[in-house]
Amino acid sequence: MKIDRDLMVKAKNDSADDRPKKEGVMENYLAKVFAFLAAGQTKELHNFVVAEIARENPSAFNTMGYLYDNGLHVPVDAECAVSWYRKGQERGCLRAMSNLAESYFVGKGVSRDVEEGLRLVHEAIDKGLAHAYYILGMHYADEFDGKEADLDQALDCFERGRVAGSEYCTYSLGSMYLDGIGVEKDLNRGIALYIESVEMGDGFACAELYRVYRDLDNRHEAFKWLEKGVELGNRDARYEMGLICAKGGADPDFRKTSEDYFRLAAQQGHACARGHYGSMLAFGDGPLAQRNEGFAMMLFAAEQGISYSQYEVGFLYMGGCHVLQNYALARYWLELAAAQDEPAAMALLGEIYYFGYGVEEDHARGAEWSRRSAELGDASGQYFYGEMLRHGDGVAENRGEALYWLRSSAQKGYAHALKTLEKIGGDVAVEVPLRMVTH
Repeated sequence: MKIDRDLMVKAKNDSADDRPKKEGVMENYLAKVFAFLAAGQTKELHNFVVAEIARENPSAFNTMGYLYDNGLHVPVDAECAVSWYRKGQERGCLRAMSNLAESYFVGKGVSRDVEEGLRLVHEAIDKGLAHAYYILGMHYADEFDGKEADLDQALDCFERGRVAGSEYCTYSLGSMYLDGIGVEKDLNRGIALYIESVEMGDGFACAELYRVYRDLDNRHEAFKWLEKGVELGNRDARYEMGLICAKGGADPDFRKTSEDYFRLAAQQGHACARGHYGSMLAFGDGPLAQRNEGFAMMLFAAEQGISYSQYEVGFLYMGGCHVLQNYALARYWLELAAAQDEPAAMALLGEIYYFGYGVEEDHARGAEWSRRSAELGDASGQYFYGEMLRHGDGVAENRGEALYWLRSSAQKGYAHALKTLEKIGGDVAVEVPLRMVTH
């Protein structure tokens, strides 16, 4: 199940942390936290939280843990995050208690201890924290270390949390109905629960509604929900809007570009957005410091497992851009990306082995990587594999199939393929070789 780890949930989920006389103060604190997050002002948020910690605000300790969990203005540090969650829990913050329980459940920043996780999450539930049902439900829904998911228990937790006012639980129920996980698949029920979650203040459900309606080819409804998610300051909605703008889609108010949306989502900790925004900076015309900052963001995204960022980091190590040229590191990142079926990484690995960049020259292995890239639609891989087939280099000569791949690459506008076709007198129209039809 895809669940957003965004902090931006309704203040009422934390209201059980507060003594009645401090409810107004706490609502004001959370409103400021959400405002900083929505604006992507992580430095200002960090400074604000530091000041609140000095005032012994229990929720500020939890927020600091969140910042370390997500690498917002501070390095990603799971152990440090746990330390802050523990300090918040010791001061009576129920949200920190539930986050600490989650850390014990998954063994993030602390040795895995399911019993301690259960103790903490049940204590948070008993004290009135609706969000704790979500943490418990996810524990039952997860599969790890040979543990089977208990979907009935998960469903019960999410339903209880929904009744108690948790938008995360409401969203999770919607996901179960949409995907048919533990229940009979029910598109209408799933959509209704997502909408209910949005009405409770959950911007991430907007992003999911956008994807649902997009896949149903209902563009008007899809865009309506995406706009709502952007309005609510959800990082996933901002990222999706950035993708639309990058592809030339219309921004409804024409005030922001793809770079604006990626920057805002990146500042909120969205890993893919960090990769995209970092790439824009690293390959841009800005000052060296800005381009180096971009590379650092790309590296962060790569370390989080984002395949295209892994490819781009490998590409930069290949060429020695922003970093010293290092073929071993290039191959390391490219192989990680290729393991996730990133075709551009496969194409570059084909060149590494064909030309022997940091490895023993191996034309057959180069051809294999190029073939895999070509079959996944990468223009450079199609060109390179077509040339190897044309010359029988690293693979058996096959002029018909070579022409197919060269034409496929040329149709994508790849300059080398267009020049080769012009040289050998082939047109760009693609005809699929008989061997490819029958195999």
